[in-house]
Amino acid sequence: MTKERATRHSLEQALAKSEARERAILDTVVDGIITIDTSGTVLNFNRAAEKIFGYRADEVIGQNVNMLMPDPTHSEHDQYIHNYLTTKQPHVIGLGREVEGLHRDGHSLPLELAVSETCIDGEIFFTGILRDISERKTAEREIIRSRDIAERSTRAKSEFLANMSHEIRTPMNAVINLAYLARQDSGIPEKTRSYLTKIETAGKNLLGIINDILDLSKIEAGKLDIEQRPFDLHNLLEQLTALVSFRAQANNVEVMFHIEPEVPHWLNGDALRLNQVLTNLVGNAIKFTQDGEVVLHVSVIDREGDTYRIRFAVTDTGIGMSEEQLSQLFQPFNQADGTISRRYGGSGLGLAISKQLIEMMHGTISVSSEPGKGSLFTFDIQLPAAADGSFYTDPHDLNIGSLNILVIDDNQSARLIFHDMLTRMGFKVTVCPSGEQGLEVLRGANNDPANAYHIVMLDWNMPGLNGLDTLKLIKQDHLAITPKVILCTAYGVENLRLFEEAIHTDAFLSKPFNPSTLLDVLVRTTKNKTDHSYSPENTLDLSLQAALREISGAHILLVDDNEINQLIGVDLLESQGFRTTVASSAQEAFSALEKSEFDLVLMDVQMPELDGLEATRILRRDQRYKDLPILAMTAHAMAKDRVSSLKAGMNDHLTKPIDPQELYRALVSWIGHRLPVETA
Repeated sequence: MTKERATRHSLEQALAKSEARERAILDTVVDGIITIDTSGTVLNFNRAAEKIFGYRADEVIGQNVNMLMPDPTHSEHDQYIHNYLTTKQPHVIGLGREVEGLHRDGHSLPLELAVSETCIDGEIFFTGILRDISERKTAEREIIRSRDIAERSTRAKSEFLANMSHEIRTPMNAVINLAYLARQDSGIPEKTRSYLTKIETAGKNLLGIINDILDLSKIEAGKLDIEQRPFDLHNLLEQLTALVSFRAQANNVEVMFHIEPEVPHWLNGDALRLNQVLTNLVGNAIKFTQDGEVVLHVSVIDREGDTYRIRFAVTDTGIGMSEEQLSQLFQPFNQADGTISRRYGGSGLGLAISKQLIEMMHGTISVSSEPGKGSLFTFDIQLPAAADGSFYTDPHDLNIGSLNILVIDDNQSARLIFHDMLTRMGFKVTVCPSGEQGLEVLRGANNDPANAYHIVMLDWNMPGLNGLDTLKLIKQDHLAITPKVILCTAYGVENLRLFEEAIHTDAFLSKPFNPSTLLDVLVRTTKNKTDHSYSPENTLDLSLQAALREISGAHILLVDDNEINQLIGVDLLESQGFRTTVASSAQEAFSALEKSEFDLVLMDVQMPELDGLEATRILRRDQRYKDLPILAMTAHAMAKDRVSSLKAGMNDHLTKPIDPQELYRALVSWIGHRLPVETA
């Protein structure tokens, strides 16, 4: 063998070895690799490609690559190559994309394909790298199927919740509001009034449990929204008083509210959800406290412009909790332990829901407690002040700013709260821990008329000389200036009315109270209006009463197909001097509007034939009713229901069971600006 032949032989061996190495590498790659020339002829077909398509390499090499493609790609592939070579506009070159391949047995299979172009010695080759993505596509289809099932389930749950909410709220509206209306009758016996109060309270408690279950489901389904609307914090606390006072009386617990003056009166936020959290925390504190006290303290801990970070702290003197019990506290359906549920009742949902609501309001909640030493629940949330926000009313604006007030209360927390609120209002205040000391202070001041007391805030339930006995002695003392006496109680004004001595009082004040409530009763008392019926549990505040008098006589159309709802609506409206016309269907409402002029329409949403939403749309298309206030008054209580009402053209959305104060405030808001202003 010549040297030249030896060299050539060596090069051929090296080339063969290199090709074998490249073939081995290509055959071990997990992705299919196919190389073709510009005519589409397959030049290379690795082992992974064999596995993907079911062909041996010798069955494919030398054939047109379109044999591996289903129609229409099979018929169009040669044209794709021609167009690319002519225009150099890539269709798949250099791009990763999903395509369909054709298996030897005839079934299509999804592939992920990336194509690259190579030029060797002036000849162009295309190499495709393919991956069978059948398993991934199957998994994706399963994910989509599972998602669709979950979405259908969520929709079904949402519809179920909406239906259940409506079906439950409709009869609860009757139970709660008929009890409320019945106990407004001054002629009924006190025992009957007490029964009615208990029915109303039990109805609200039942509604609370139902709402907890619905709310937890809505949170889990992602259907619960947090609103941003102006609300009156003091009014919210009055509503809280009505909700918790009965349980407080039953447990012999004194509940007090301490609102710092820096806290804005009006705020922007979700009053319903905030009230729900406070009701749960204060209600729990009362439930687990016997013969003690519960204090809700509201303060500002930070402020940026008109946005306040407000702290709500609920302190009780109840049974307290261990570290182990605290660790389970915010879990759904869990209470501190099994005996808690058996002894105190409850679903174990309230705290779990409260925590989630606080977090949805961008807040945090914490708790500290020791067994036998009570508990402290604290949560902070950020709330902007409403545009018309205000702080304490200045008593001087009401001509009562120079009052000298004596507070007689055995509870130290109550004395501190009275003193703080009254002194911040500008009054001169003295506090005493007992009836005996209070009488001594009054008698001492009798010798100095300049320092005589105008008002005595007198607690009823005190050891030794109780409030009623102290009241009797004050009235019998023949002081140079006999003060007005406001009898204060945490145990229900109705209980006080059973005592003959109570007729000597000038006014009643139920605990807990807020600054607005306290100021209201002071105004009533100093204006020489003896008031034996006042209680924030069942009486509208002064500003709302005044506003209602301004729109008294307004004509309201009540549209509702339910007879009990009609009865409740008419009584609530006519008790405040409104003229009311009832329509049992949308068609009757249209007829009534043709015959008479109305200042406002209260429209039920769910009615047969034509529902309230469609009826409102029809009315809004008529120029005569373009500006007529239409308010939904409905058992549909989901957030989306409110949105639907507003989109249909309604001005507001009130949910059943109807809160009388909420109804009256809405009427004042929407009727007030429509009535003509009287000029002198």
